[in-house]
Amino acid sequence: MPKNKGKGGRAFKRGKSDTSGQDKRELVFKEDLQEYAQVTKVLGNGRMEVQCFDKENKKRLGHIRGAMRKKVWINLGDY
Repeated sequence: MPKNKGKGGRAFKRGKSDTSGQDKRELVFKEDLQEYAQVTKVLGNGRMEVQCFDKENKKRLGHIRGAMRKKVWINLGDY
């Protein structure tokens, strides 16, 4: 049987990620009837718990709209 020489394989390649190329996205300015919020918990199915930056400073349930769902990745701590 051949000996394993070095690292490789599916599990090793999945663990690799080039994080040096990540750039922060520009902040899109809010329009009427919109607010800024920060993600505090990802719930799944495009839903998340967010901390709003309005007068009440409340935690609310937010969702990713359909047009942005597969184009923009939103993670914990994003605005």
